[in-house]
Amino acid sequence: MVPPADPAPGLAPGLAYSHIKRAQDLLRARDAVGARREAELALQLPPADFVARNVLGSVLYELGDLHRARALFQDVLAESPRYGDALNNLGNILVRDGKPRAAVEFYERALAGAPDNPDWCANLGGARQALGDLPGALECFDHALALAPGHADARWNRALARLLSGDLAQGFADYEARWSLPEFIARPFTQPQWTGGDATGQTILIHSEQGYGDTIQMVRFAASLAAHGARVLLETHAALAPVMRRVSGIAQVIVHGDPLPAFDAHIPVMSLPHACGVASLAQIPVPRAYIHAAEGATVTLPPRRGKERRIGLVWAGRPTHKNDRNRSLDVTLLAPVASVPDVSLVSLQIGARAGDLAALPGIVDLAPQLTDFGATARILEQLDLVVTVDTAVAHLAGAMGKDCWVMLPFAPDWRWLLGRDSSVWYPSLRLYRQPRIGDWTSVVARIVADLISR
Repeated sequence: MVPPADPAPGLAPGLAYSHIKRAQDLLRARDAVGARREAELALQLPPADFVARNVLGSVLYELGDLHRARALFQDVLAESPRYGDALNNLGNILVRDGKPRAAVEFYERALAGAPDNPDWCANLGGARQALGDLPGALECFDHALALAPGHADARWNRALARLLSGDLAQGFADYEARWSLPEFIARPFTQPQWTGGDATGQTILIHSEQGYGDTIQMVRFAASLAAHGARVLLETHAALAPVMRRVSGIAQVIVHGDPLPAFDAHIPVMSLPHACGVASLAQIPVPRAYIHAAEGATVTLPPRRGKERRIGLVWAGRPTHKNDRNRSLDVTLLAPVASVPDVSLVSLQIGARAGDLAALPGIVDLAPQLTDFGATARILEQLDLVVTVDTAVAHLAGAMGKDCWVMLPFAPDWRWLLGRDSSVWYPSLRLYRQPRIGDWTSVVARIVADLISR
């Protein structure tokens, strides 16, 4: 969602405004603690004008305090029902709450008074995409870019919509717009970025960005670069290094923070498909298994009892992910899986949500053993099936050629496309999609039925 532009010039002066303005400045400086302190001080003062309250709500929204932000925006609209920025801001909150249909109404009300506002138009496109209306979303993004050709958010969101629709050529081209967004920071290398073409005799550094799953998905292109004469280096996260060292085509793996060897050109890992000229689904290289468990990784599973199937479970992704609310689920919803005969469940969940396992007793907790992806890969080798939400474990299982059933929200990430139960990136994955927004119960019911029938 596109946040509001800085409306500071329209704010009435006063003590509340000074705290709000400082909070804005601290947010830009990525000082969330300081910004929250200033916002709290502003909230303790007598109410300022509705413009100031709207800006304060925007600060709280950026800080993740959606409850108080919503209250401020509603208060603004009670005083000024047609105030477009507050309508847009409430739309943003509704999208975060998983209510894109309601958000569309607020965006359309905002645009009724300012039809050529590219920010609000881009936000409307995002809500339509969340509803599965890709043509409507693309229409909004195209209109926003016609109004503001340099609109990074609109181009980024159009990239995701195009990729979701299977338009890889234009989608990956638009995907390069990420470097114009504040959450993406380009690496300041003196060497040029490799953008395709002849790589013979060059040493090319691929470097990880974004999440673990992105690197697992795109490192498959290392083999293509090596086959065309390049010496390929990979700089990646320490947790991924053990499994990356055995990927075909990679000559050396460097952990983030360690000194880099000499290289001729670099490329962020998510730019690889665009640079390699992937323009259609048929051009995606699909090796059956290109990641293998690290040598020497030792993990133990409980002994198998008879002919039971050993199944790994993951129910939550990274909490800081923008879409975590929609792509993670309550572990208790998986209780029917535990009741399937001749099944032994183990938890592959790590992080804060690993503690949720207490609500579903009888499942073996492997979190203490999952110290890196090398250990996770060794566990996956010993399992018959993995059932997971959209996390790095799904990518790891797919890259290893392991059977994995992935539970997807109604509006999935672009790489899973729409309307299919298989993955173009990983042949061993089976996709289980929500039929309606938030409906995990139906997803779990289909998984249980398939486990029983198999």
